[in-house]
Amino acid sequence: MDLGLAGKTAIVAASSKGLGKACALALAAEGAHLTVCARGEADLHAAAAEIRQATGAQVLAVPADLSTAAGRRVRRGGDHRGVRRGGRAGDQLRRAPARHLR
Repeated sequence: MDLGLAGKTAIVAASSKGLGKACALALAAEGAHLTVCARGEADLHAAAAEIRQATGAQVLAVPADLSTAAGRRVRRGGDHRGVRRGGRAGDQLRRAPARHLR
């Protein structure tokens, strides 16, 4: 299926396992450049490597805790390395609890 995501930048929060990882994998399979973030750095880097290997996509892993102000700045692009590397982050998939997305 072509969702028109090839070459776009997507940020996927809580993407080291479960539904977030599955969403990141699906976006990468559609050709999106990904920035993935999660609290657990080891699991996050393992997930990023798995997505890269499975899809060949560009994947940047950024450890971030969205329950903190600094983590939310990463998600919004305030200090987001993925945006600088991959362009505008217009395609954000928010997979974190709503109370953290203020």
